[in-house]
Amino acid sequence: MMRDQEEELDGVFVTVGNLRRQADDMGRELGEQAEMLDTVDSLADRVGGRLQTGAQKLSYIMRKNEDRYSSCCIAVLIMVLIILLVLLLIL
Repeated sequence: MMRDQEEELDGVFVTVGNLRRQADDMGRELGEQAEMLDTVDSLADRVGGRLQTGAQKLSYIMRKNEDRYSSCCIAVLIMVLIILLVLLLIL
């Protein structure tokens, strides 16, 4: 009976040892994954900053182009109006 209990305890001891090794492996793996996530997070922040800067530059260029095109359009319309007025006075 004592021998049976010792064998069972040895089995429990081996099982606990296996669980401890698995827990250690899981802990190491979680640590490595945390480092990888930190790296990805910093890269994502950097890329997000670059995208925001690019979007701001694109918005600035679009505003400048809109102003330029509307100024050209107004100038063309004024020229057409002057030509029409001249033609109206001549005829």
